[in-house]
Amino acid sequence: MNASHRDAQRYSGQREACTATVWQPAGCALYQAANTSGGQTLTGLMMLGRTKCPPTWIDWRRSCYHYVNKDVNPMDAEAACRGHNPRAHLTSVASREDLDFLLEHLINGRDVVIGLVRSPGATGWHWTDGETSAYRNYADKEPKDDVNRLYTHMKHDDGEWVTKKSDNKAHYVCKILQ
Repeated sequence: MNASHRDAQRYSGQREACTATVWQPAGCALYQAANTSGGQTLTGLMMLGRTKCPPTWIDWRRSCYHYVNKDVNPMDAEAACRGHNPRAHLTSVASREDLDFLLEHLINGRDVVIGLVRSPGATGWHWTDGETSAYRNYADKEPKDDVNRLYTHMKHDDGEWVTKKSDNKAHYVCKILQ
C-alpha cells in the first residue's frame, strides 16, 4: 500500500468534519489516492493543519465542539463537559460567526446551556472557559436583573440568549479551546 492510500484511509474518517468546515478552504484539501488492490481511485476531503478533536467532536476555528442531547441543569452540564474531556467547558460564543456555526451545525432544535455565567452576588457575566470576548446576543429585556438567574441559555430558533435559574434544564454544547 502506498503512502497516498494510507493517508486517504487515515483521513476518510474525518471527511464529515472537513465537509462541515468547507467554508474554510485553508483547512481542507482534496485528496486522491489509488486503491492498488481494486484499481479504484479514492477522492474526498482531508483536514490539513487542523485541530485534533476527540471522536464525535466537531472541529471549527481551532476549537472542538460536542453537542449533548440530554436535559441537565447548568451546573451538571459544566461538570459533564469536564467529564467528557478535562479541558472542556460549556461553550463560549465569541462572535456572530460562532453563533451561526452553533445554530447550523450543533443545535438540534432545542435550546442549549452555554457557558456565560454570573457568580452569586456578582453583577458581571463571564465565560466558564475563560474566553474574554465581549460579544453578547441577549434577547430583548435580557439579562434579567434577578440574583437567582446565574446561567445563560441560547434559543435554538434565533440564537438569542436568555438568563435562567439553576434548576432550568436544557441540552448543552461543550467546547475545548485550542
